[in-house]
Amino acid sequence: MTTTKGRGPESTGWVLWLADRGWSVVMVVSLCTLLAIAATAAWLDSRLDSIEGMSSRELPTGYQPPDLNARYAEPPSGAASETETTYVPAYSHVYFDGGRPFLLEATLSVRNTSLAEFLYVRHVTYYNTEGEVVAHPVDRWIALKPLETFEYLVPRRDSSGGSGANFLVEWFTPTGGAEPLIEAVMVGNAGSQGLSFRTTGVRITPLDGDAN
Repeated sequence: MTTTKGRGPESTGWVLWLADRGWSVVMVVSLCTLLAIAATAAWLDSRLDSIEGMSSRELPTGYQPPDLNARYAEPPSGAASETETTYVPAYSHVYFDGGRPFLLEATLSVRNTSLAEFLYVRHVTYYNTEGEVVAHPVDRWIALKPLETFEYLVPRRDSSGGSGANFLVEWFTPTGGAEPLIEAVMVGNAGSQGLSFRTTGVRITPLDGDAN
């Protein structure tokens, strides 16, 4: 009983102090909580900015037309009479919904698959469905380093090729060099619909002057 009576006034005083200053305590605790939340939010925001900055540096740049002058190279002796020609199907549009055109963007990709040899490209010619020349993206000798890729873009708004468009690529590799991988990649979207596919080139034997 003596012990209980000794603690009673002390307990009562603490309760009275809390009751007297309760709102002040709540305000201090709330303020500290808000400051902690604000500091955490600022830290997270800085981390997100840092991550976004890193991501933006890693994004590829937009397509740039190839600089043929920078790629120009004299081919090895006798290359002009030993070139190969690859036919690559391409599509500036395909048909859907009973014949409506679905416009596509096409990218020609010429990849030097050799680990050691240069690939020499003499001509790249773009034909439409009727077999008429639409563009001549490469009209001089250019060289691709080992594992280098040459790209040519036909934008979606350019529908001159039609559904039966194609490329002819005339190329040369030194004796024993690896055959290039030549493809066309088509992509397009309209509203909620999207489409993408690729075609692989096939080597052909053109008549004299066909690829020029």
